[in-house]
Amino acid sequence: MAHLAQNRGRWGEYVAVRHLRSKGLRIMHRNWRHGHGEIDIVAMDGETIVFVEVKTRSSPNMIGGYAAAAAPAKRKTLRRTIDAFIGQFGENVPHWRFDVVEILTPPRNYFAEQIFHFERVPLDQSAAG
Repeated sequence: MAHLAQNRGRWGEYVAVRHLRSKGLRIMHRNWRHGHGEIDIVAMDGETIVFVEVKTRSSPNMIGGYAAAAAPAKRKTLRRTIDAFIGQFGENVPHWRFDVVEILTPPRNYFAEQIFHFERVPLDQSAAG
């Protein structure tokens, strides 16, 4: 079961990359890791670094729920990972944002019924720079 979920996740990231490129974003990194954290996609939108979390959903009821459903520990890990990335690579890029791309696909199928791109999703009270 974990293998299937991992494959769906990789497929979802591939779909998200294509979507982001179609919107003019330049992909810099995929699955960037630091410590225990991982950023699914790091992209550039003009002069803004975009950190993207990708979620592949099988139910339309789950779409848009990331901002409310992400546990505080997940948010904290993401924020620490983003801060590490900025510390390592972002000194020349003063602006960043956190986006979530959710892909709706039927269970056990690999085709995107719909792609939802939520920009500027808050990670914490001191939202993106």
